[in-house]
Amino acid sequence: MCNKKLTIRIIIIITVMFLSLSACDQLKKQTPMNTPAPCSKENILEEVGMIEKFMGEFDDINFVANLTQQEQLAGPILELQKVRRLVEYLELPSCLDTLKSSTIEYMDNVIICTEPQKLDTKLTIFS
Repeated sequence: MCNKKLTIRIIIIITVMFLSLSACDQLKKQTPMNTPAPCSKENILEEVGMIEKFMGEFDDINFVANLTQQEQLAGPILELQKVRRLVEYLELPSCLDTLKSSTIEYMDNVIICTEPQKLDTKLTIFS
């Protein structure tokens, strides 16, 4: 009787071990996925579109800033800086680094030139 129980336990243990080991051998092999090239024409159109959208918004705010009195110019300048920061924080593929840096440089120059242009007018009036 004792041998029968021992034999059954051994068979159960061997069966469990066999099933466990066979399950490990049957891992699904992942098929390699084609990772799209981030700089392909199809993939950069969306990123370039985002930069164009921000440039359009920036130019609209700049247009308003050019028509704004100096005393009220702080608001448009803050809006220009906000759009500039949005472009700066964009995560773009490396092939668009030049476009991004050129856009930021353009925005920096516009922001810098907006304030002194109005200050020169004020200084001329009081001179």
